[in-house]
Order: sequence, then structure tokens, then C-alpha cells
Amino acid sequence: MRWIVFLYPWLELWSLLALGSRTSAGMAMLWVLGAGVLGVIMIRVAGAQTLGQLRTAQQSGSLQAQLLQDNVALAIVGLLLLIPGMVSDAVAVLVLIRPLRGLIYRAVAPRGGVSGAFSGGFQNTHHSQQEDDGVTLEGEYEQVGARRVTPPSRDSEPPSQ
Repeated sequence: MRWIVFLYPWLELWSLLALGSRTSAGMAMLWVLGAGVLGVIMIRVAGAQTLGQLRTAQQSGSLQAQLLQDNVALAIVGLLLLIPGMVSDAVAVLVLIRPLRGLIYRAVAPRGGVSGAFSGGFQNTHHSQQEDDGVTLEGEYEQVGARRVTPPSRDSEPPSQ
């Protein structure tokens, strides 16, 4: 796995150098700039769609997983397009293809994890503290760097006016 982390930047650099040698350096720069702009646009569109769908899901009381998965895929495509290089751009195009996206979800998602949690949708319900299986940590805190105000004692007199 470590060798993939080491080789990936070199593959991206090699792909840009190959594009520049076959066309021109300006074309390679234009490719990187165009892919970056397209990536930012895709992230903004995915964010706007997600916010709209979350707003309607909050009003209706249920959230379908497929709606969010498509928007997360668009955001991932945008992030991949922001990475300079043609390898990440090719992976971004593969993620855009819907049947391949399903295969990627099944390969990446843990068994019964994210996909299992999303399969039935969420209901807008409120749980009491006793029904929650989470962990509650109790303790005290102190603000660091803030002025410390001591409460007046009960024995002292109120300030005169």
C-alpha cells in the first residue's frame, strides 16, 4: 500500500509531462486549469443539491440514501478534478458513470456499515437520554485565556449606588 502512495504523485506528474510533450506545455497548463475550474463547479453544485435535498428531507421526515450518495459522488469527482494530473481525472470520469459508481460503492463501503445504515432511510425522531446507547462523559471545563469571574459570596453586601 505504501508504494501506491509513493508512486501516485509520480504517475500524475508523468501524465502531465506526457500530455505536454505530445501537445504543448500551454495545453497541459490549460488542462490543469480547466479541470480545476470544473472541479470547483462540481463541488458547488453537489453542495447546493445536498442542501436542497436535506431541506426537503427535514420537512418530510425521511432521508433517502441514494440522494446523498449521488451528491457525494459529485463532490468526490470535483475533488479528483482539483488534483492536477490526468490519472485523477480519469478516475473522476469513472466515478461519473452511474453503473461503475455502484460497483465502486460496493467495493469501498464496509459490509453492513454505511450502505446498511442508508438502506432504509432515516426517520426524524427524538430519543431520550435513556434510549441512547452512546457514551456520556461528565466533567468540568475551564475556558483558557478568558477572564476569570468569581461569583460574589453570600456574605458580602451588594455594591452601593
